[in-house]
This record gives sequence, C-alpha cells and structure tokens, in this order.
Amino acid sequence: MDSSGDIDPYSRVIWTMFNTVGVPVALVGNSVVLYASLKYNALELGNVLLLLIQTLTLLDLTLVLTKWLSSLVTIVVGRWVLGSVMCFIAGTLSHAIAITEFSLLASISLYKLYTLTRPLAANYLFTKTKVKIFVGVLIATCCLYRFSTLLWGAENLFYKEFMTCEPNDLSDEKFEVYAYVTIFGFLTFPTILIVVANIGIIVIATKSKRKINPKGGKKLPGRNAILAVSSVSWLFVISITPISIRIIGNYFKIEFPGWFLVANQEFCYLNFVCNPICYTCTSSRFKMFLMTRVLRLRTNQATTINVSTRSPTDNSALFIRRSFETRLDVQTYK
Repeated sequence: MDSSGDIDPYSRVIWTMFNTVGVPVALVGNSVVLYASLKYNALELGNVLLLLIQTLTLLDLTLVLTKWLSSLVTIVVGRWVLGSVMCFIAGTLSHAIAITEFSLLASISLYKLYTLTRPLAANYLFTKTKVKIFVGVLIATCCLYRFSTLLWGAENLFYKEFMTCEPNDLSDEKFEVYAYVTIFGFLTFPTILIVVANIGIIVIATKSKRKINPKGGKKLPGRNAILAVSSVSWLFVISITPISIRIIGNYFKIEFPGWFLVANQEFCYLNFVCNPICYTCTSSRFKMFLMTRVLRLRTNQATTINVSTRSPTDNSALFIRRSFETRLDVQTYK
C-alpha cells in the first residue's frame, strides 16, 4: 500500500466542503430511513419491495462508513493514515458492496416492472422468504467474486487523486480478463437493465393511469412505490455514470484531467445523500413519520422549559403531534 504523497490543494478544498456536509447527512438520513421502515413500515411499500429497499439502505450506510468516511479522514489529514486493514475495507470490501448495489438495483427495477405487468403472478412467485434467500446469495456471490482477485495477487493501493484506497485489479494488465468481466458483467449490464426497466415502468404506469382516469386527477394505485423505485434508480444511474466512465477509460488506457477525477467521486456519493430525500418526497407516511418526530422534539423542549408557561401554539403543536402519531400507529398495524 502506497500512502505517500500530498493531495493537491484544489481537490482538498472541494472534498473538505463536500465530505464534511455529505457524510453526516448521509449517515443520519439513511439511518432514519432504516429505522422508520423497520419499526413503523413508513415507506408505504409491499413486503418484498420494502425488504429490497432496506437492504439497499443498509448497503449505502456500510459504504458511507467504510468508503466515504475514510475519504473524509484522509482529506483532513492529507494522506492515508488508517493502515492496511482499513485500506482493504475501503478498497476490496467497498467495491464488493458497490457491485452488489448494481445488481440489487437492477433486481428492484425488474421486480417492479414485473409487478406492473403480472401483479397476481408476482405476489405468488416472489415471497419474502425467497427474496431473503436471493439477497443473501447475491451479496455472498458478489463478495466472493470480488475477493477472488486477492488469491491472484491483487493489492489495495492508495490513490491520492481519489483520496481513498482502491484495488489495482481494474487497471493492472495482469487482471485484464477479470477487469473485463467486472466492467461489462457487473457494472455495464446491470446499468442497462436498470435504465431499460425504468423506462418500461414509466411507460406502463403512464398508460395505466390514462386507462384508469383519462381526465386525470385520480392517483395510480402503487404510485408511491413506482416513484420511489424510479427516482432512486435514475439517481443511481446519474451518480455512477462519471465513475463508470473513469473505470472503463482506465481499462482502455485513457487519461482524464484532475478535475474529472474529483468530480466522478463526488457524483458517486450523491445517491447516499439524496436517497432519503427521494423517499421523503414519494412517501406520505414517511413524511408523517418525520413530522411526528419534529413535533415531538418541539413539544418535549417546551415541556422541559416550563410546562406552566406553554403557549397556545405549543398546545396546538402537542395536539397535532398526537394526531399524527395516532394516524401513523393505525396505518402501521393495518
């Protein structure tokens, strides 16, 4: 592992600002999504789709804690100081999780497309138990595939232009076949599936809404799930496009300018921050969950200061909060 060399000032300023804001926002946002979906089923999704989204959120949290947080420490210190074990975690392990996310999002998109075309068959074919087995096999397969290069002498190296550790098996000629399979089998092919499936979802959903209510105004059944899957999927495709271009370019020995190397890493982390925002915008129950927590903090703060001096506004806030909590509890146990 090469940990020498300073990060250039331009990249350091950009990464300091972006990482300092992005890491805590991503950690809090994805943790809230996971907690709300596990305890209150606050995302308004079916059991199968909810399980897949929870897995995706958990993988996002793992990448933030391993890949992104290590980049934040590196940019503050100016060099890699986390040791060889953390270099392996930020390199090979994070790449294993990343290619798992590609396949998982492709599975989510294809599943949603299938439920729109064959809803009854989907309910029979895809049970929660089967999906749990599928997710476990998918994660194990991607991790074993990614770790297999270590047996052939692959190393995790610190690249100062990326501010993180990465395995050298995608750029070393010795691993040309492996790099080809990874780029086109685990990155490009799932991305194509995500794009095609989501185009199909949009087309079918649009046609279905016109049949249900040609004049508009009536919401399509399952609208929130469609919006959640499509928004997260398109955001993922946008965020990984620059880094995919860089990986493919490295395979074909294409040189990129320094500003692009910084920009592709920024875009790669974009979906970690924006996924919770997508769930908030597409799920009314998740919005309700957030509002109850905000109102609870407000009323608890007012109670702590002085119960006797609570204003009518505070009493109204307490009433609204209890109303929201009652509605959320009722919907949770439906």
